[in-house]
Amino acid sequence: MPYLFKNINDIERGTLTRALVRVDFNVPIKDGIVQDGFRIDETWPTLKVLLKKGFKLVLLAHLGEDGSESLRPIVQYMAKFSRVVLASSIEEAKILTKDGNNIVLLENVRGFPGEKENSSTLSKSFASLGDIFVNEGFSVSHRKHSSVVGVAKYLPSYAGVLFKKEVEMLSKAFNPTKPFVLILGGKKAETKIPLISRFVDNADKIILGGALANDFLKAKGFNVGKSLISDADLIKKDWLADTKFVTPEKVIVEGSNGGREILTAEMGEGDKIVDVGESFVEIVRSILKSAKFVVWNGSFGICESGYDSGTKGIAEAVVSSGAFSVVGGGDTTAALDSFKMADKFSFVSTGGGAMLDFLAVGTLPGIEALSL
Repeated sequence: MPYLFKNINDIERGTLTRALVRVDFNVPIKDGIVQDGFRIDETWPTLKVLLKKGFKLVLLAHLGEDGSESLRPIVQYMAKFSRVVLASSIEEAKILTKDGNNIVLLENVRGFPGEKENSSTLSKSFASLGDIFVNEGFSVSHRKHSSVVGVAKYLPSYAGVLFKKEVEMLSKAFNPTKPFVLILGGKKAETKIPLISRFVDNADKIILGGALANDFLKAKGFNVGKSLISDADLIKKDWLADTKFVTPEKVIVEGSNGGREILTAEMGEGDKIVDVGESFVEIVRSILKSAKFVVWNGSFGICESGYDSGTKGIAEAVVSSGAFSVVGGGDTTAALDSFKMADKFSFVSTGGGAMLDFLAVGTLPGIEALSL
């Protein structure tokens, strides 16, 4: 489906001098140091284009949920690209811009009252920082927040390079080359069920792993022991007998006898599923040999505890298939980075929840805010 919004190539600068840019710098930080700068790195092409056009930039970003964390580590990380100064208030951001600073990063927007409520007062205050607004935060564009949606009401608005690419790449799933395989894992079944509902008729196979597969197994009547589950009641009954759904027949479990691979039918009360077995990876590899288009979101094991062999096996199967591959989700992309495989996929989305919402609904609040 076509999306009617302007992008930064449509900007005619004229007498305009300030670009307000929403970015997503919500990245993992440990001891004041950025651990994974993928999202930050992906925004630089847009910032570089705007700087080349002669704009001074004010960046809006958040870190964490409550706005209490400082963006100072982001400033330090971005030094590899350019000098960035941090403003603690909207007024300070205005002063720093007037003083000739090319890139000003406003402190954590979630620390501003009204951000999550999409306050018109805050939106107008944010808008006072720019002559145009650029949304380069696709991965936060499922949020109806002032810095994403509200500010676009008060300024000429454009999509950034990555934002436009995200929409174009993910939109391929709405008219995929067949056979089309959907791979879903991870937790939060409530975020994946709408996606399954959207694609159940169009996908040729839907491969399930992680806690999402546990929900399906429980809904089928299997004992999943102490395994992580969300809500098996969310699973539609007609899906349980549909052969296009592929769930593990063998899993790796932790239990009283240590880690071992067993049949799902042999699960005991004390067992906890921590990964999929190699036999399941082989089944997936066989399915993917004929695939032409693959969408993947969600890891297949508890990667943070070292159970990542299933996820790695799935990744290798997707890559070796030669299919056009779109992958997203924080845990999934982090795993691919650890495997040094991210660059082997056709497109790696910066979006987690935004990717899922876009694929399930076909649009996002942030897209609608830019629409002509």
